[in-house]
Amino acid sequence: MESASPSWIDGAATRLRDIAARPVLLFVVLVTANALARPYANLAHDARLYSVQVLNQIEQGYGDDLFLRYGSQDQYSLFSRCVAPLASAFGIEVTFFVLYLLSNGLLILALQRLVTKLIPDSALATLALLFMMVTPLPFGGFNIFMVQEQFLTPRILANAFVLFGLERILARSFFTSLMLMLGAAVMHPLMAQGGLAIWFVVVAWDRLPRAFFYGLGMAGAALAAVILLYEPLGLLLFGSMDAEWRAIVRAASAYNFPGEWQSRDWFGAASSVLVALGSAWALRREDCDKTRFLAIAAFVSVAGLLGTAIASTSPYALLFQAQPYRIMWILAALQAPLGFWLACRLWRQKSPSFRLIAALLFAPIWFSGAQTLEICFPLLFLPILIVRFRGLDSKPRRADWAATSLVVSLILGCVGWSLYKNGVILANIEDLRDLLDPLEIARLFVDNLGSMVWILLIAVVAQFLVVGRSPLRVAGALALALAVQTTYFVVPDLRVYQDHATLYAADLRKMAGFLENSRPTQRSRPTIYCALGRIDYVWVDLRAKSYFDRAQIVGCLFNRETAEEGRRRAVVVRAFEIDRFQEGLQFLPVARRRSIETLYQADLETTAPTRADLEKLCLNEDLDYVVLKQEYPGLATKSFGRLHLYDCRQVRLALQGPAASMVAGAFVRESSPKISPVHLVREVTSP
Repeated sequence: MESASPSWIDGAATRLRDIAARPVLLFVVLVTANALARPYANLAHDARLYSVQVLNQIEQGYGDDLFLRYGSQDQYSLFSRCVAPLASAFGIEVTFFVLYLLSNGLLILALQRLVTKLIPDSALATLALLFMMVTPLPFGGFNIFMVQEQFLTPRILANAFVLFGLERILARSFFTSLMLMLGAAVMHPLMAQGGLAIWFVVVAWDRLPRAFFYGLGMAGAALAAVILLYEPLGLLLFGSMDAEWRAIVRAASAYNFPGEWQSRDWFGAASSVLVALGSAWALRREDCDKTRFLAIAAFVSVAGLLGTAIASTSPYALLFQAQPYRIMWILAALQAPLGFWLACRLWRQKSPSFRLIAALLFAPIWFSGAQTLEICFPLLFLPILIVRFRGLDSKPRRADWAATSLVVSLILGCVGWSLYKNGVILANIEDLRDLLDPLEIARLFVDNLGSMVWILLIAVVAQFLVVGRSPLRVAGALALALAVQTTYFVVPDLRVYQDHATLYAADLRKMAGFLENSRPTQRSRPTIYCALGRIDYVWVDLRAKSYFDRAQIVGCLFNRETAEEGRRRAVVVRAFEIDRFQEGLQFLPVARRRSIETLYQADLETTAPTRADLEKLCLNEDLDYVVLKQEYPGLATKSFGRLHLYDCRQVRLALQGPAASMVAGAFVRESSPKISPVHLVREVTSP
């Protein structure tokens, strides 16, 4: 006997519709959910790269840094030029924080407008939006890129403009949509190319005769095949990337090669395309505009992925540099709302097979796919739930017992996985205190709560806001979101926090003061190699140029000189770089281990830094200082807490003879504790 829908589901749907009926309230709920679940991460990930681009605009002396010397992605965007005046007036950290709040707010508003336009059921659209606010929405390989970023990059603003433009496409306002897409291209052309491609195909379909449209498509496909197959023509149009350059790019940024992607990356890409196509098929008789839009979005995404696969194995530089797989971020953003809608539509068919498919649609939404154990958690509950919903009699209690058991087990498995991960963190809290700052530990707990737990928590906040309809409560929720974001921004810069809680902030502050006093002129900036794996320590904290960091060469596919010089320097510093990976080898996929060993031309398990490695490193005339956690007495070191600063000029003098060694010895501080190398958890997943 089919059971009626539980009353709590009807009540929850009513509350969600109440929120959706008040767009301002919905926006506040979404902003609050996003702030609680994905708070600001300061200068993390690619925000570090954009920070030095802005610094190069407002301060002299960065132009010779490896990242900027031969040209960078900065030449393809107006971001740094637009941000530089604000950063000059208010500082890089404050400017990035304020711009993050504004651009992230625009992205949330754009998602709200597009999802509510696509999904007719307001309760379902609201639930999907809540889910999107508490998850990163990854796309591409190795979870490097996310739609929901916790740090400032021009990608956020570009994505917002593209989403606004897609909403205008659905409203058939094509000119406004094009202007928004072009605005996105000015900020970040790689993220805008998907929106522009969808716009051109939609407009061509709408305005051209069908025969001409198909003929144009076939002619375009034939022309593309000729260009790709006839190498002289392809090289003339796209330029050349030889095998050596491509090998360096693979070692520095393997995520640009679909052939290096993991199974979870392909699963995410395939499921987003299938959900879009399934939704288009379901809407084919109801809404031609949405059907066309979703089918074209899926087609463009597949073409982008196929283009990247071809480009990664062909000699064409520009085709590869365009990274067409990034087009897939649009489907990654839409997978949750479309998946929710399609699952509910199939569930209402009341067919056991349809309901089972509907339940399976939730798998790519709830699972990050990071570990096999995550998938196993729902299986722990499934046998018990099957007994609960089917029973042990020959006749099942419910006709939909299989699908219902699967859905409930997915939910319980998601919650159980969250509790398990946070239990592991709590059990290892003492060890984590030696590895991470307190705010980073807090972020670990927040990041591992999981989407289901966050949605349940946000539901409580939403209930508080809906009941009473008080503007003060809405303002309070917005204030809560701002307070959370501000806390994560302000606390790392507090002197008391730096002195008593962080690993290196106080040491770096003292080191920065020493280096500032040692600069011959304000225009000169020393070149520093820092073995901590945080390039912002050099660029922002020490206000210096970096000799080498992997972050400097992840974009070496744009410039051969950067790739060659980056590889040369990687070999010079390989012992100290590999030292950071060795405590986290178990977290590195095999493909990434291979690429790291190729880049540094050394074995990850056996290579260890020695005094001789430091001496060879300091012999480089274009290197001024080296910052290490290891102490090598007698090599002209000055210590700042846990960190040791080696003056390469003094080391070179010390290596010339006994007399020079005595001069260098005056620079030595004897009482420095020796710290064993530590591999931060976040470094394992950084690009």
